[in-house]
Amino acid sequence: MQIAAASFPFPVIFFIAFIAIAIGMIIYSYLNEKKRTQAWKDIAEQLGFTYSTDLSELRREKAGSFKLFSHGRSHRVRNLIEGENGGIKVILADYSYVTGSGKNSTTHNQTVCLLQAGALRLPHFYLCPEIRLFSFLQTLFSGKDIDFDDDPEFSNMFILQGENEEEIRNVFSSGVRRTLATQENKQLTIEGLDDVFLIHNGKRIDVTMETVQNRIALAFSLMNTFQEAQA
Repeated sequence: MQIAAASFPFPVIFFIAFIAIAIGMIIYSYLNEKKRTQAWKDIAEQLGFTYSTDLSELRREKAGSFKLFSHGRSHRVRNLIEGENGGIKVILADYSYVTGSGKNSTTHNQTVCLLQAGALRLPHFYLCPEIRLFSFLQTLFSGKDIDFDDDPEFSNMFILQGENEEEIRNVFSSGVRRTLATQENKQLTIEGLDDVFLIHNGKRIDVTMETVQNRIALAFSLMNTFQEAQA
């Protein structure tokens, strides 16, 4: 006697395929994160840095007042390496937070580079690229945008905020503004407060020695530009 082959209605096949794809994506994401973590650990060892996943290491002291760390909820550090370069503390970390809720929730991932230099003295400022479509909402919900009448190009490119406007204007000299307006830097978000300086571009970097060293070098270069403006 012949047994008829089992057949499944299309909705069931579609559901099974959907579950299989979802499981595949979860496994792929897990393996990618595991590979990324190992890459961070390897680089930390090569640089003589320490590795951790402790969020408090990133937000401690003055950096805890940074606007980046007050955005959204579910703040998390997946990978963090910390060490010193020329007596300056260096931290790089994969940092994330969530905005919105339910189907409209978004996870924001970025690799931040934080420097702490004893000789640095900055007013608390927050600088981010101006998204023209949402610039009004950006300032409505996060404070006044400090513009420079003699530099409309810079003012149209960035939103700059902070409580002590006079000190911030002094720090953002024409040289600093010119440096920030270059192609490499105009997508950066930067925060500074006293001896702490932080940069990111709203994305996670590739974890290679070259990329990590380039990000550290960029942070040092920009920090030195601000320091020279204060001299």
